[in-house]
Amino acid sequence: MSKHGNDARPLTSDPSYDSFWPKPSPDQTHILFVRTPAGIHDRDYSKATTWIMNSDGGAVRQLLGLGVYGWTIQGHPEWRPNGKMVAMFGGQRTNPQIFLVRADGTAPVRLTSDGRGGPRPGSNTDPSWHPDGQSLLFVGCPIALCWPANQEIYRINADGNGEERLTQDSIPDYDPYYTDAHK
Repeated sequence: MSKHGNDARPLTSDPSYDSFWPKPSPDQTHILFVRTPAGIHDRDYSKATTWIMNSDGGAVRQLLGLGVYGWTIQGHPEWRPNGKMVAMFGGQRTNPQIFLVRADGTAPVRLTSDGRGGPRPGSNTDPSWHPDGQSLLFVGCPIALCWPANQEIYRINADGNGEERLTQDSIPDYDPYYTDAHK
């Protein structure tokens, strides 16, 4: 597509699905995206699946299907800057966790933890990578029963260590991203 957008064209066109959250790979050869049955979009992540296609819209294929790894929800896939891994949320509806999976959808590793090897309490969603690929931001709750006003932004190292809470307020926080303003 040109920088003016005058040659834009759809890359997905199956009316059976809502396709959203497109994320180009760092080398611009592939696009990750999320699909749900038509009419659901991002209102029910229990129906979400993760897909990948070539950047020209070809070779569309499912990367992570419903119920994969015992998860009841999944979403928000984000490429690691080196293109070898994807961060995303997955797990149970009431307690999703941040996972890393290989770019082919295999070998999930849970990053978020309660500090004793178990899952981190509450809801943990919306991961995004630091440009150096060594840490991520995510939205989590400081308590197990999570309401939108409890959602805060956290930073965690890519190996799952060093969790740090970055916000502390009564305003729901969503979709944190690092800025590249210092480039």
